[in-house]
This record gives sequence, C-alpha cells and structure tokens, in this order.
Amino acid sequence: MKSISAKVRHALIEYLGKICEHGSSKNLINNNEIDLYRLLRNKINNKIQIWRYSTNDESIYLGNGRTSVALKISRLLRIDKNLLNCLGFFQGEGSKTHPRRVAVVNSDSTLINMFIDYFEEAFDIKKNLWKVRVIYTNPIKDVVIEGKLVLYWSNITKIPLNNFVKSYWVEGIPQAKMGSLHIYLPSSALREVWMNLLRYVPRLIEKRKDYALWFMQGVLAADGCPIVSNGYLQSIQIRIENKEEGELYIKALDKIDIYGNLGIERREINILRNIDILKVFKYNLFGLHKDRRERFLKYLLSRKRINHLITT
Repeated sequence: MKSISAKVRHALIEYLGKICEHGSSKNLINNNEIDLYRLLRNKINNKIQIWRYSTNDESIYLGNGRTSVALKISRLLRIDKNLLNCLGFFQGEGSKTHPRRVAVVNSDSTLINMFIDYFEEAFDIKKNLWKVRVIYTNPIKDVVIEGKLVLYWSNITKIPLNNFVKSYWVEGIPQAKMGSLHIYLPSSALREVWMNLLRYVPRLIEKRKDYALWFMQGVLAADGCPIVSNGYLQSIQIRIENKEEGELYIKALDKIDIYGNLGIERREINILRNIDILKVFKYNLFGLHKDRRERFLKYLLSRKRINHLITT
C-alpha cells in the first residue's frame, strides 16, 4: 500500500470531490454493484478521509492522520446474498456504538465464519487481522475450560491463537456448550464503510424483494426464534432493540409480503398468521441458523391449517 503526505492527500480529495460533483447520485448502484466512493464521500466522519489516486482508479483509500498506510478496498461492491445476510446478522448481533471497531458476538460457529469469510472476500481482510475474545458461562472461573474453548474457536475460525485476548467469564449455568465468540476488527476506516452500508439498507430494501429477503435471513439468524408451547408453534418472534430497528424489520417484512405485529414496549415482532408463517417457510428465513431451522420445521405442521396446505 502507498502512503502519501497529508498535503497531497488533501489536494487529491479536494480535486476529486469537485470533479465528482458532475456525477449523479443515480449512479450509486449499477449492475448490482454499489459505488462505495459515491456512498461514502459525503458521509465519512471528520477524522477519516477517503480518496482515489486518479479518476479511473478502481480502488478507494481510507485513512486518517495517525496511520501511514491507508486501507485500500475495491470501489465497487457487489450487492448479493452474502452482503445482505451479513448486514442483517450484524444488525441483530453487531456493536453499533464503538467508534473504531466492527464487532459481533455469537455462539454459532457457522455464522461467525460467514461474517469473517465475507470480510475477506469483499475487503481482503485476512483472518489474522481479527481480534477475538471467548465468553463463557460456568459456575466457577476455570482456566482449563478457557484453554479448551480458545483452542476450539481458533481451530474452527482459523484465527491464530495470538489474536485471542483474555477470556470473559460469566457466573452461571452454561447455555452454549462452547461459549460465545466476540470478534472485532480494530479499524475506524472499515467501520465507517460498514456502518454506511448498514444505513443504506432501508433504500436497498425498497429496490428489490430479494434484498429484503436476504437481509431478514441474517436478522432471523441473529434475533429470530420459533415460539413453541406444548408442542404447538405459536409464532415466529424477532427481538428488537428499539422502535427504529422494529420499523426497519417491518419494512423489510412488508417488502416480502409478510405481516408482523410490532410490539415496541415488549421489544419484539411476532409473526402469527398461517399465511405469513408459510412464507417464512417458503423463503427459508431460518436458513442460516441450523438449530432454529430444525426447530421451526419440527413444529411447523403442528398448525393444522398449515399441515393441510402442505400435505394436500
């Protein structure tokens, strides 16, 4: 990667900013690719700069005054299932408040690897750049258990052992056999890229039905759950943090013709009607989470009307 002086960098930003004013925001998305330079150039915070070395450069560079080597990523990012799955997963499980990290916590190794692999595919972020913390619940703090969990997660994610920081112990009865993994990427620049993509999700949802579907697959992998009582599937429940998140999920569900009942005070959305639960099945909204998908399918036919529709 090249490094340039702050003066030259500022001149490049000023020049490219002027010539890009002639471009239209309508060109933000072309051929299922989003132009990250156009997405970011007016939205990057004042501590991070974005530039190109020429007007036909296929890469963009992000950096700040404290780093000599800028982050180089492709200017065009493909809008596909992997991107929307990861954005939905991050919306549910990601940290949105830390100003210098992209971070998620989860106990499902498949989901953790999905997220790590996407960042390597899209942004060339190698596994040895991630920092990792094991979180486990146990009646007592146990360094032997900690060691086994660290080895397990290192083997399954291919993240080097040296990247694991001190494990975090929670007193109690274990719920997840192998604990949870907190992965984080210490990069202010990449965080700005990712958070601006996340903020653009409502507009992506408006554009295409499959964008909304892929996003909600990620959301249900993070925060969705089949609610079962006495062997009967009562509803599909989606946890929400706040009103804004709930309204975003409702908007995405509306796009795929699923009605959800938003309970802001209870901080949840419930999908109750047979026709809507059938669409959860049709669109495979639990497809990313093996255990929840199996539970959903196990009790789906407990609803007599759905049983009749599927088996006739």
